[in-house]
Amino acid sequence: VRLAAASGLASSGREEGVPLLIPMLKNSSKCVATFVAEMLGETGSKEALESLLGEVRNPASGALSGAVRGLGHLDYPEASRALASIVDGANPNLRLEALKALSRIDPPEYRKNLRVLLTDEDRQVRHETARWLVRSGDREGVDLLLSRKSDLFLLNAIRSPGPWKKL
Repeated sequence: VRLAAASGLASSGREEGVPLLIPMLKNSSKCVATFVAEMLGETGSKEALESLLGEVRNPASGALSGAVRGLGHLDYPEASRALASIVDGANPNLRLEALKALSRIDPPEYRKNLRVLLTDEDRQVRHETARWLVRSGDREGVDLLLSRKSDLFLLNAIRSPGPWKKL
């Protein structure tokens, strides 16, 4: 019931639901807290941003992974900085989630430093980095995608990057 309520509030697209969702971040069910965090991000509100930043700064948060994904829906410099910090962190699962979220925002100032991650020790981080670069029209990630024989459809972004930047 709580998941359905959170989904309804968030999907309404109205910021009036944000104050009702924020207390649900502290729900004892990690499933509910994570879902609510992601839904908060989808509202796009500044109030949601502040709450999600608080969650990602708290390593004991039950909503941590959802907060990372939620930040990926918020095109604010603070969200990009927080996600970039997590990408540079030590938790492999959160690093990958943060990289995916950051690629959704696609801040140009971070993209130019992205090539370093093509040699990351984590195979999934390397692959997600290649996907992001190619989706942005950058040829730097092509070799990695070709060698893994995956996501080859993304190579169309090299020929025509405009539409792919909207994904």
